[in-house]
Amino acid sequence: MKTFISTVAYAEDFKTIGRTGWGCGYVHIPKDHPILVKTLASDGWGDYLQPDDCPQEITFSSWTDDKEHFIIGFDTAHSYNNDSHDEAYVTEQANAIKLLVDAYTADDANAFARLQIILIIEKYSKYLII
Repeated sequence: MKTFISTVAYAEDFKTIGRTGWGCGYVHIPKDHPILVKTLASDGWGDYLQPDDCPQEITFSSWTDDKEHFIIGFDTAHSYNNDSHDEAYVTEQANAIKLLVDAYTADDANAFARLQIILIIEKYSKYLII
């Protein structure tokens, strides 16, 4: 399985109600991708997988119904979005996020997991029986 992007345009009536961009961009991440180690460290509703140096604020994350892909996405319905945030812009930004995801390696996941273990040990060390 490979990482891929998708985009969804806003309905015309939605775009005319407020100042928005063209729509939303999504990156579909295969369930065995090393970057998903970060989702295990999330705690609580509203925590999204945010790749390092991500060019967009991730405002959506969810598993597909078949649990084969984890989807992260962004929207262009913010007060700072406008007509310049068109389909080409959304596609370009989704591809930039995909490149960040694809660049994340098993070594990165290993380092992240080790750091989480260290942080947990530090936090709960008074409860460890040695």
